Amino acid sequence: MNRFGWSRILSMYLFRHVLIHVLLTWIVLALVVNLIDTAELLRRSANKEAMSSVTAMSMAFLKFPSSLPFLLPFAVMFGSLISFYKLSHKNEIIVARSAGLPVSKIILGPVLCAIMLSLVMLFVIDPISSATNNRFAALEEQNFGSSGRNLSVSTEGIWLKDNFSGQNIIISGSRLDQTTLTMEDGELYRFDKNNAWVSHYLPDQLWFENNRWQLKGGKVLLNNGTINTLDSMTFPSSLNAADLANSNKKPETISLIKLWSYIGVLEDAGLNSLGHRSYFYYQLSLPIVLIGMIMIAGHHGLTYKGRKKRLSIIMVAMISALGFYLFKDIMYVFGTSGRLPPIIAGLAPGCIVTLVGLGSLMKADQNA
Repeated sequence: MNRFGWSRILSMYLFRHVLIHVLLTWIVLALVVNLIDTAELLRRSANKEAMSSVTAMSMAFLKFPSSLPFLLPFAVMFGSLISFYKLSHKNEIIVARSAGLPVSKIILGPVLCAIMLSLVMLFVIDPISSATNNRFAALEEQNFGSSGRNLSVSTEGIWLKDNFSGQNIIISGSRLDQTTLTMEDGELYRFDKNNAWVSHYLPDQLWFENNRWQLKGGKVLLNNGTINTLDSMTFPSSLNAADLANSNKKPETISLIKLWSYIGVLEDAGLNSLGHRSYFYYQLSLPIVLIGMIMIAGHHGLTYKGRKKRLSIIMVAMISALGFYLFKDIMYVFGTSGRLPPIIAGLAPGCIVTLVGLGSLMKADQNA
């Protein structure tokens, strides 16, 4: 059999070997995280008489898929490292390299495994994770109180919930000007503490100033059916200016397929979309991230020698993974704050970790 055929068979063998170990590592990490989340939810529910342990367990079950995207790069790093170490310990990698195959060809099968896992993550697990995360957020607000997400946006416009001194207010409009905090086509609905409708305001101007909603001109419809002319009126608010820009739906609760269109809805409504854009570009770079993790693990696992201690390899891998997540979070903060373009903030972590891994493999080939 020629070297190409032998290399293809080895790639498929490594593909299966790495896939099994990555999946097992992924499951173990997810179960550990879910156990911690379950304990935390049970602790929080202990002070809630109306909330049972069954409800807390069901919430933990809903939160389980949301941990999978976060843990996948860790699973790829440690799972592939375990796989490579076992292969090196059995001298299978040494035989392959003795036959003249460079590390860059040996790593091909694991790289294909990383690409396949990223596609499954983006198109299968991500929609499920987004749906369960959204449901978990709703149950968390229902059982533990408001999470501060008062603003929602759709293609029909903006809806904002506010309350102060026992009165509940809902504000709607087509667009919010972030400079003047003026709501275009604004309307205000007022309810009493029992959520019974009191009045409906249709002002000519509606804006937010000094923690108050300011209304000027227009009409007001009362619950007895009468319509009065509105001169000017103010309503105290429990919100601040930051709440009107950042209290929208979290990107983790929206599947990647729908996220781009939601970003367009945010921008049409005049709301900040930098965080959603940064998250979107990072999710798109997931295949690059996983390939980089495979390459870094390959540098330490495929070039394993007896003098290298397993503990030192594990420590290097852990530092690499934690360093990546620290850098990713820093880039996300820069992208959300506007200090970096979202596309750079989202793609930079994956590109850099892949370049580091590629450089490590090239160095390993030169030292072989």
